[in-house]
Amino acid sequence: MIMTDYNIPDLDGFATWWPVTIDGASYKIRHFQMKSGARSWPYVAYFATSPMTQIRLNINKFVADAVNRGYLPASYYLDMVSFGTEVQTGHGITKITNYNIQ
Repeated sequence: MIMTDYNIPDLDGFATWWPVTIDGASYKIRHFQMKSGARSWPYVAYFATSPMTQIRLNINKFVADAVNRGYLPASYYLDMVSFGTEVQTGHGITKITNYNIQ
């Protein structure tokens, strides 16, 4: 996940974070194993350290960073890109005026 803006209360008390800068923007990385019964899979999220309202993301750089850190195996593949609002408390609005995926 790449979170460009969020409303998670007490984010710093939420997890252990690792800092990273990608394309000049600073993020905190959250990584752990998700579990459901006997199955598990890696969870990796990049949280922007300040809200981003106009963005240009090179998703490959985030994936490469996660692989280089050992958070994801290089053999995994990306099967979906989605964007929108993930609200934990309160409300949220996603306004998309222009996008391009290459």
